[in-house]
Amino acid sequence: MNVKYLRLPFRPDMLIGRQEHPVCSLTESIAQHLHLLVTTYYGECKFDPQFGSPIWEADFENITSINVWRNKTGKELEDVIKMYERRLSEPKVNINLFQEEFVDEAVSSKVMKRKVELKVTAKIEATSEKFEFDTLFYFSPISFD
Repeated sequence: MNVKYLRLPFRPDMLIGRQEHPVCSLTESIAQHLHLLVTTYYGECKFDPQFGSPIWEADFENITSINVWRNKTGKELEDVIKMYERRLSEPKVNINLFQEEFVDEAVSSKVMKRKVELKVTAKIEATSEKFEFDTLFYFSPISFD
């Protein structure tokens, strides 16, 4: 059975226009869903205020201990993945937080941003294959690399 999944972003205009929507594999679909999950803050999805990532709770927070934040946020994110990405089992999250300085040459100023490096390892439930997802992004304010 060769199941195909719709590629994000979802384009209802293509379906309405009777065009074929781009598709992807199971692995790509899971990775896209995880990316959506970790880059969404709680309450952003009006239909489900629990959908999202605990990472954004620290957006403007002064984190006193990186290790405490990493462990707490990693565990919370594992729980969120178990709840919203049921195609995976045994998710393990490794998360790191760094600060980086950027120079905005347009206004000759420096901006500090938090860099999140995230790795999720799990098992794909349907195939028992190993699954890995790596991403990094900046926030405060958010930007993607």
